[in-house]
Amino acid sequence: MAIRPLTAERHGALRLRPRPDTAYGARHQHAVLGLSEIPLACADYPLALMKDGTTGAFSIVALFGFWPGDNLYVLDGRWHATWVPGTMLRFPFYHDAAAAHGLAIDEDSGLLGTAEGEPLFDAGGPTGFTQAIARSLAVLVDDVAAAQRLAQMLAAHGIVQPLALVLADAGGHEHQIDGLYSVSQPALDELDEPSVMSLHRQGALGAAARLGASLGQLERLRQLHDHRAARPIAHIAYRVVE
Repeated sequence: MAIRPLTAERHGALRLRPRPDTAYGARHQHAVLGLSEIPLACADYPLALMKDGTTGAFSIVALFGFWPGDNLYVLDGRWHATWVPGTMLRFPFYHDAAAAHGLAIDEDSGLLGTAEGEPLFDAGGPTGFTQAIARSLAVLVDDVAAAQRLAQMLAAHGIVQPLALVLADAGGHEHQIDGLYSVSQPALDELDEPSVMSLHRQGALGAAARLGASLGQLERLRQLHDHRAARPIAHIAYRVVE
Protein backbone atom coordinates (compact mmCIF):
# COMPACT_ATOMS: atom_id res chain seq x y z
CA MET A 1 0.00 0.00 0.00
CA ALA A 2 1.07 3.58 -0.70
CA ILE A 3 -1.04 5.70 1.64
CA ARG A 4 -0.57 9.47 1.31
CA PRO A 5 -2.56 12.55 2.36
CA LEU A 6 -5.09 13.49 -0.32
CA THR A 7 -4.08 16.71 -2.08
CA ALA A 8 -5.14 18.49 -5.25
CA GLU A 9 -1.51 18.86 -6.28
CA ARG A 10 -0.87 15.12 -6.23
CA HIS A 11 -4.33 13.65 -6.87
CA GLY A 12 -6.17 16.37 -8.77
CA ALA A 13 -6.68 14.28 -11.92
CA LEU A 14 -7.82 11.10 -10.19
CA ARG A 15 -11.25 9.55 -10.48
CA LEU A 16 -12.72 6.75 -8.38
CA ARG A 17 -14.58 3.81 -9.82
CA PRO A 18 -17.57 2.38 -7.87
CA ARG A 19 -16.94 0.81 -4.48
CA PRO A 20 -16.66 -1.46 -2.57
CA ASP A 21 -13.38 -2.90 -3.73
CA THR A 22 -14.05 -6.62 -3.34
CA ALA A 23 -10.38 -7.44 -3.98
CA TYR A 24 -9.57 -5.40 -0.85
CA GLY A 25 -12.40 -7.01 1.13
CA ALA A 26 -11.37 -10.52 0.09
CA ARG A 27 -8.00 -10.07 1.81
CA HIS A 28 -9.51 -9.44 5.26
CA GLN A 29 -10.58 -12.06 7.77
CA HIS A 30 -12.34 -9.49 9.97
CA ALA A 31 -13.33 -5.83 10.22
CA VAL A 32 -13.51 -3.50 13.21
CA LEU A 33 -17.06 -2.28 13.82
CA GLY A 34 -18.58 0.97 14.95
CA LEU A 35 -21.17 0.99 17.73
CA SER A 36 -24.09 1.72 15.38
CA GLU A 37 -23.08 -1.21 13.15
CA ILE A 38 -23.48 -3.93 15.78
CA PRO A 39 -27.26 -4.49 15.33
CA LEU A 40 -26.80 -4.67 11.54
CA ALA A 41 -23.64 -6.76 11.43
CA CYS A 42 -24.90 -9.47 13.78
CA ALA A 43 -27.51 -10.48 11.17
CA ASP A 44 -24.71 -11.64 8.85
CA TYR A 45 -21.49 -12.26 10.77
CA PRO A 46 -20.30 -13.78 14.02
CA LEU A 47 -19.09 -10.91 16.19
CA ALA A 48 -16.22 -11.14 18.65
CA LEU A 49 -13.78 -8.97 20.53
CA MET A 50 -10.08 -8.69 19.82
CA LYS A 51 -7.42 -7.25 22.10
CA ASP A 52 -4.73 -4.86 20.91
CA GLY A 53 -1.39 -6.53 21.64
CA THR A 54 0.21 -3.20 22.58
CA THR A 55 -2.47 -1.32 24.50
CA GLY A 56 -4.65 -4.19 25.71
CA ALA A 57 -7.73 -2.32 24.48
CA PHE A 58 -10.61 -4.31 23.00
CA SER A 59 -12.29 -3.74 19.64
CA ILE A 60 -15.51 -5.33 18.42
CA VAL A 61 -15.07 -7.11 15.09
CA ALA A 62 -17.10 -8.94 12.48
CA LEU A 63 -15.50 -12.24 11.47
CA PHE A 64 -15.40 -13.08 7.76
CA GLY A 65 -13.42 -16.32 7.89
CA PHE A 66 -11.41 -18.75 9.99
CA TRP A 67 -7.92 -17.98 8.66
CA PRO A 68 -5.94 -14.75 8.05
CA GLY A 69 -6.65 -13.28 4.62
CA ASP A 70 -9.76 -15.45 4.19
CA ASN A 71 -13.08 -13.68 3.57
CA LEU A 72 -15.85 -16.22 2.96
CA TYR A 73 -18.43 -13.51 2.26
CA VAL A 74 -16.71 -12.34 -0.94
CA LEU A 75 -17.37 -14.73 -3.79
CA ASP A 76 -17.29 -14.23 -7.57
CA GLY A 77 -16.43 -10.58 -7.19
CA ARG A 78 -19.22 -9.55 -4.83
CA TRP A 79 -20.14 -9.44 -1.16
CA HIS A 80 -22.73 -12.02 -0.14
CA ALA A 81 -24.07 -10.21 2.92
CA THR A 82 -26.87 -7.81 3.73
CA TRP A 83 -24.47 -5.46 5.53
CA VAL A 84 -20.88 -4.54 4.69
CA PRO A 85 -18.90 -2.84 7.50
CA GLY A 86 -17.89 0.76 6.97
CA THR A 87 -14.19 -0.03 7.31
CA MET A 88 -14.53 -2.18 4.19
CA LEU A 89 -16.63 0.34 2.25
CA ARG A 90 -14.35 3.32 2.85
CA PHE A 91 -11.33 1.88 0.98
CA PRO A 92 -9.20 3.35 -0.63
CA PHE A 93 -9.73 6.29 1.73
CA TYR A 94 -8.47 6.70 5.29
CA HIS A 95 -9.33 9.32 7.86
CA ASP A 96 -6.42 11.75 8.33
CA ALA A 97 -7.25 14.67 10.60
CA ALA A 98 -3.93 16.34 9.81
CA ALA A 99 -4.47 16.31 6.04
CA ALA A 100 -5.85 19.36 4.23
CA HIS A 101 -9.12 17.61 3.34
CA GLY A 102 -9.27 15.17 6.25
CA LEU A 103 -8.39 12.21 4.04
CA ALA A 104 -5.50 9.98 3.00
CA ILE A 105 -5.69 7.64 0.03
CA ASP A 106 -4.07 4.37 -1.02
CA GLU A 107 -2.49 5.27 -4.34
CA ASP A 108 -2.11 1.59 -5.26
CA SER A 109 -5.85 0.98 -5.29
CA GLY A 110 -7.21 -0.51 -8.49
CA LEU A 111 -10.29 1.72 -8.16
CA LEU A 112 -8.28 4.83 -9.02
CA GLY A 113 -7.67 6.12 -12.53
CA THR A 114 -8.03 9.18 -14.74
CA ALA A 115 -10.43 7.96 -17.44
CA GLU A 116 -13.65 7.05 -15.60
CA GLY A 117 -15.38 7.34 -12.26
CA GLU A 118 -16.16 10.12 -9.81
CA PRO A 119 -13.67 13.02 -9.90
CA LEU A 120 -12.01 13.74 -6.54
CA PHE A 121 -11.20 17.37 -7.33
CA ASP A 122 -12.72 20.11 -9.42
CA ALA A 123 -11.06 23.47 -10.12
CA GLY A 124 -8.44 22.70 -7.49
CA GLY A 125 -10.87 21.94 -4.68
CA PRO A 126 -12.47 18.73 -3.41
CA THR A 127 -15.71 17.76 -5.11
CA GLY A 128 -18.91 17.25 -3.14
CA PHE A 129 -18.27 13.51 -3.50
CA THR A 130 -14.87 13.83 -1.79
CA GLN A 131 -16.25 16.07 0.95
CA ALA A 132 -19.02 13.57 1.67
CA ILE A 133 -16.44 10.79 2.02
CA ALA A 134 -14.44 12.90 4.49
CA ARG A 135 -17.56 13.54 6.58
CA SER A 136 -18.60 9.87 6.57
CA LEU A 137 -15.12 8.74 7.61
CA ALA A 138 -15.02 11.22 10.49
CA VAL A 139 -18.35 9.79 11.68
CA LEU A 140 -17.03 6.23 11.28
CA VAL A 141 -13.93 7.00 13.35
CA ASP A 142 -16.13 8.33 16.17
CA ASP A 143 -18.43 5.31 15.86
CA VAL A 144 -15.52 2.86 16.14
CA ALA A 145 -14.22 4.75 19.19
CA ALA A 146 -17.68 4.46 20.78
CA ALA A 147 -17.65 0.69 20.20
CA GLN A 148 -14.21 0.45 21.76
CA ARG A 149 -15.41 2.38 24.82
CA LEU A 150 -18.34 -0.02 25.14
CA ALA A 151 -15.98 -3.01 24.87
CA GLN A 152 -13.79 -1.57 27.62
CA MET A 153 -16.87 -1.01 29.77
CA LEU A 154 -17.86 -4.66 29.42
CA ALA A 155 -14.30 -5.78 30.13
CA ALA A 156 -14.14 -3.59 33.25
CA HIS A 157 -17.18 -5.45 34.61
CA GLY A 158 -15.50 -8.82 34.04
CA ILE A 159 -17.93 -9.80 31.27
CA VAL A 160 -15.38 -10.25 28.48
CA GLN A 161 -13.69 -13.66 28.48
CA PRO A 162 -11.60 -15.71 25.96
CA LEU A 163 -13.53 -17.54 23.25
CA ALA A 164 -12.36 -21.11 22.62
CA LEU A 165 -13.01 -22.00 18.98
CA VAL A 166 -11.98 -25.37 17.54
CA LEU A 167 -12.52 -26.68 14.00
CA ALA A 168 -12.22 -30.38 13.09
CA ASP A 169 -12.15 -32.06 9.68
CA ALA A 170 -13.51 -35.52 8.83
CA GLY A 171 -10.18 -37.11 9.76
CA GLY A 172 -10.34 -35.69 13.28
CA HIS A 173 -7.59 -33.11 12.70
CA GLU A 174 -8.28 -30.06 14.85
CA HIS A 175 -7.43 -26.41 14.39
CA GLN A 176 -7.80 -24.01 17.31
CA ILE A 177 -8.34 -20.31 16.62
CA ASP A 178 -6.83 -18.07 19.29
CA GLY A 179 -7.08 -14.38 20.11
CA LEU A 180 -10.87 -14.05 20.20
CA TYR A 181 -13.05 -12.97 23.12
CA SER A 182 -16.77 -12.89 23.74
CA VAL A 183 -19.36 -12.15 26.40
CA SER A 184 -19.70 -14.48 29.37
CA GLN A 185 -23.36 -15.16 30.18
CA PRO A 186 -22.58 -16.44 33.72
CA ALA A 187 -20.62 -13.25 34.40
CA LEU A 188 -23.58 -11.22 33.14
CA ASP A 189 -25.93 -13.17 35.38
CA GLU A 190 -23.77 -12.47 38.44
CA LEU A 191 -23.70 -8.68 38.02
CA ASP A 192 -25.14 -6.72 40.93
CA GLU A 193 -28.15 -4.47 40.38
CA PRO A 194 -26.26 -1.14 40.21
CA SER A 195 -23.95 -2.57 37.53
CA VAL A 196 -26.89 -3.92 35.54
CA MET A 197 -28.66 -0.56 35.65
CA SER A 198 -25.50 1.33 34.68
CA LEU A 199 -24.76 -0.95 31.72
CA HIS A 200 -28.40 -0.91 30.61
CA ARG A 201 -28.61 2.88 30.60
CA GLN A 202 -25.45 3.08 28.51
CA GLY A 203 -26.75 0.58 25.95
CA ALA A 204 -24.15 -2.00 26.86
CA LEU A 205 -26.49 -4.83 27.84
CA GLY A 206 -28.24 -4.85 24.48
CA ALA A 207 -24.91 -4.87 22.68
CA ALA A 208 -23.65 -7.70 24.90
CA ALA A 209 -26.73 -9.77 24.07
CA ARG A 210 -26.17 -9.25 20.34
CA LEU A 211 -22.51 -10.22 20.62
CA GLY A 212 -23.39 -13.47 22.35
CA ALA A 213 -26.25 -14.36 20.00
CA SER A 214 -24.16 -13.64 16.90
CA LEU A 215 -21.90 -16.61 17.63
CA GLY A 216 -24.58 -18.74 16.04
CA GLN A 217 -23.33 -17.28 12.75
CA LEU A 218 -20.19 -19.41 13.14
CA GLU A 219 -22.23 -22.22 11.63
CA ARG A 220 -22.86 -19.99 8.62
CA LEU A 221 -19.11 -19.47 8.33
CA ARG A 222 -18.64 -23.23 8.34
CA GLN A 223 -21.21 -23.62 5.55
CA LEU A 224 -19.56 -20.90 3.46
CA HIS A 225 -16.18 -22.55 3.99
CA ASP A 226 -17.46 -25.96 2.95
CA HIS A 227 -19.03 -24.50 -0.19
CA ARG A 228 -15.62 -23.66 -1.61
CA ALA A 229 -13.09 -25.75 0.33
CA ALA A 230 -11.47 -29.03 -0.69
CA ARG A 231 -11.41 -30.14 2.97
CA PRO A 232 -14.77 -29.50 4.68
CA ILE A 233 -15.10 -28.71 8.36
CA ALA A 234 -16.90 -31.66 9.90
CA HIS A 235 -17.40 -30.12 13.33
CA ILE A 236 -17.10 -26.72 14.96
CA ALA A 237 -17.06 -26.23 18.71
CA TYR A 238 -16.94 -22.96 20.63
CA ARG A 239 -17.42 -21.80 24.20
CA VAL A 240 -16.63 -18.81 26.33
CA VAL A 241 -13.93 -19.79 28.82
CA GLU A 242 -15.05 -18.80 32.31
